[in-house]
Amino acid sequence: MKLATFSLKDAPPRIGRVEGTDIIDLSGAGLPLEMSALLAYGLQQAHTASGPRHALTEVTLHAPVLRPPVVEGCDVLYRAVVPHEEIAHLPAMCVPEPRFDDPVGK
Repeated sequence: MKLATFSLKDAPPRIGRVEGTDIIDLSGAGLPLEMSALLAYGLQQAHTASGPRHALTEVTLHAPVLRPPVVEGCDVLYRAVVPHEEIAHLPAMCVPEPRFDDPVGK
């Protein structure tokens, strides 16, 4: 099952189930209205829930989880585990921003 967060024109984002080239609007199926809440609630009813069908070409797709949970301090933990000389060889997107006031490694 493929789930997506989408919107129609100026309407607020909603959850849908992708089937082929269409998306089934699950907003009126008694399920949570945001993806993070749906994932916490459980997906069993989303498999069989029905609703209006829209072509994927007619909707605007959004990030699946609009407000992902924040993980704080992961860069400190990462630098505490990975030696400094190995961090230099990672792609730029994997390297946390340097914080010179951080006591890790001192």
